[in-house]
Amino acid sequence: MTEEQIALARRAVACKGWRWMPGMQFIHRHDLGPDVWYPRIGRQGEKAVRLKIRKDVLPIFTDPATLGCLLALVREAMSAETLYTRPTRTGWTVMRGSGKGLGKVSDGTTEAEALVAALEAAP
Repeated sequence: MTEEQIALARRAVACKGWRWMPGMQFIHRHDLGPDVWYPRIGRQGEKAVRLKIRKDVLPIFTDPATLGCLLALVREAMSAETLYTRPTRTGWTVMRGSGKGLGKVSDGTTEAEALVAALEAAP
């Protein structure tokens, strides 16, 4: 993971609305050194919940399932079932509702960044 991806993952897990969900992919540091990372697949049940409290465990937002879980968390935190993402000329935006209820929630250079910004903005 790049430093930007690590920073984004840290922002996400610091949010009030963050929680680990079954199927999320995550990484954590291993004893081999401070800069060595390797992928792990999250499992359903208590193991994923226990890993949530470890400071060295971070979500991998390049994984499609993890990104989908992030979208579900944002919808839940904002109480907006019709919330969705869409690409723009400069990156991604998170939108809420449809028709007259349509409104922009957040922007980002990547879909994950826009979703994390929305999760940070959630009440």
